[in-house]
Amino acid sequence: MDMVRGNLTFNGDHLTFEAYNRKDVVKQSDTSQFNKLIDYLDIVSVSILKIPNEEAAIHSEKFVRNNYRFNFMIQIEVSAINGLSAVDLSVDGRGDFADQIIDND
Repeated sequence: MDMVRGNLTFNGDHLTFEAYNRKDVVKQSDTSQFNKLIDYLDIVSVSILKIPNEEAAIHSEKFVRNNYRFNFMIQIEVSAINGLSAVDLSVDGRGDFADQIIDND
């Protein structure tokens, strides 16, 4: 699976992600499905993932080996994307306390 790359822009009340694929310009329109607008209030958690850079580890220059040892990825967990809920909720009509058993004795 190819990694989707893009620009992450922080604005006053939201952030936007605009995807692109540098390796294959023909697929540029296919990456538009990954373009997202995320309101800061919808962010549940943010994690920075530190991944070893294998290409830098075997590079001949010491500067590259020391300063580019890791690739970093930002993982953002959200509750809504583009104004739509990212959580699938279903209502069965029994109310909020449907899982509780009421004992009349």
